[in-house]
Amino acid sequence: SARVSSGPWLSLSYVDMVYDCVGGRDIFRRSWACLKKSGKFVTIASLDDSDRPGFTSICYTAGNLIWNRASSLFTGGPTVHFVFGKAKTETLNEIARLYDEGKLKTLISHEFTLADAAKAQTQSETKRTRGKIVINIE
Repeated sequence: SARVSSGPWLSLSYVDMVYDCVGGRDIFRRSWACLKKSGKFVTIASLDDSDRPGFTSICYTAGNLIWNRASSLFTGGPTVHFVFGKAKTETLNEIARLYDEGKLKTLISHEFTLADAAKAQTQSETKRTRGKIVINIE
């Protein structure tokens, strides 16, 4: 799978939260480095970027979680949060059908470049946004 190992977001420092949908050790390491001391790393992916079987990958990820939680307790540093879920095939098929029929829409209210991320945050803080705020990083 593709790994992001460079890019403008990696030069950020002291962010409140990183939400990871990619996974892997490189993403975790680089994301951890740009978190504030009170920051949160939230992932829906594995921290293991090998092709290990599911149970081994889960053990690796759980080990990282335990290590980082223990470290955070002693240092007051960032914390790691995992979001797990399992989609049912029927649900995914229904979503695909609705999308194919044009019945599933995402309302995008604002789009910003990465350079204008502060403007996106300001817009979010108005709590008057109807739809999604998108930051394009390319």
